[in-house]
Amino acid sequence: MSLLFAAACSGSMEARPVQRTPVFQSELSVPSVVREETVCKSLEGARFDVEDVAGGVLITIRPAGDADLDDVHAGARYLDAALNRAGNMVPSRAGEQDCDLDDLAVQTAGATFELTSRGARVRIAAAPEALEDLREEARDFVDELKPTRAPGETNVIGW
Repeated sequence: MSLLFAAACSGSMEARPVQRTPVFQSELSVPSVVREETVCKSLEGARFDVEDVAGGVLITIRPAGDADLDDVHAGARYLDAALNRAGNMVPSRAGEQDCDLDDLAVQTAGATFELTSRGARVRIAAAPEALEDLREEARDFVDELKPTRAPGETNVIGW
């Protein structure tokens, strides 16, 4: 009866795809222009590992502290968008959070990301002549995202 009602209302029995509404933050699309502050905030509280790999670096991001898996996935998407569309990344302004992402983007020849059940991996490539600078900037970027802590306080990120 409902098919008949639908056919009568639409004039067609043809199936039409329905776009699924995103449920998780990690399923949301990334805007075409990415603000450095947005990327920095999206990765706050996560745990990072930086590893030198052939032609670049691999940044592994995992949930920790207040950052859950959805936050890490969203942060990886923003980071990928910022690195692959460096011309469309807006650097932080005075008073906004700055995580040295603009410096990293300058050295990047391309980035890919993979979302996993435990976090995300972002592989960043550089031209051979910029490889050492890329590796230094990647470590500076991660260092900027480490939380500040009082003396004697445990760092939840695990540094």
